[in-house]
Amino acid sequence: MSSASRSSTSSASSTSSGPPTASAPPSAPSVPVNPVHGFVVGRGRGYRPDQVDAYADALSADRDAAWERAARLTVLARHMEEEVEELRGTVAQLAEQDYESLGQGARRLYELGRQEADAVRDRARREARRTTEAARTGAEAVLQDARAYADAVRAQAEEWARRRQRAAQTVAEGLRIAVRHDVRDCRSEALKVLREARRATDRILADQDRDHAERL
Repeated sequence: MSSASRSSTSSASSTSSGPPTASAPPSAPSVPVNPVHGFVVGRGRGYRPDQVDAYADALSADRDAAWERAARLTVLARHMEEEVEELRGTVAQLAEQDYESLGQGARRLYELGRQEADAVRDRARREARRTTEAARTGAEAVLQDARAYADAVRAQAEEWARRRQRAAQTVAEGLRIAVRHDVRDCRSEALKVLREARRATDRILADQDRDHAERL
């Protein structure tokens, strides 16, 4: 076997292991969940702030990890494409090989090496596509979780605002009713005092008229 054949066979065998694969995309953070948004409700006032903050931090970390993994996979795929282009350029510069002088075994070995190289290249491309798609799917899942979390927080804030508004309206209505009662009571008391004053004035005037009549 020639040195070129041995080098081609060795290169094909060493490349058959394929490129390094990326780990699976990160799963959603593990936090205590309720059946709705994944948080524990505390004392009827919405979600516990510490769990909300922890969940937000975990989502942010998972999102950053997913984007970092996607960036690494993109760089890896670009490097692999560059290597393939370099190999294609090298092959294109080679003179046309005539294997007619080789024996049947050598030609068969060359054909097997070429087929193995093609298979390795196809596997590498498929693996790069799979890992890129997995990273993209993981990033989309993290983004969806972040959107769901934002929707849950916004819904909680809106519900809290509605509760506060209803409570303020209830307090205002109570104060308005209390003021009305106080005004009514004060008016009744003022009318009572006015009637007493009128009766006292009438008595004084009656006494004065009686005294005046007696003197006449």
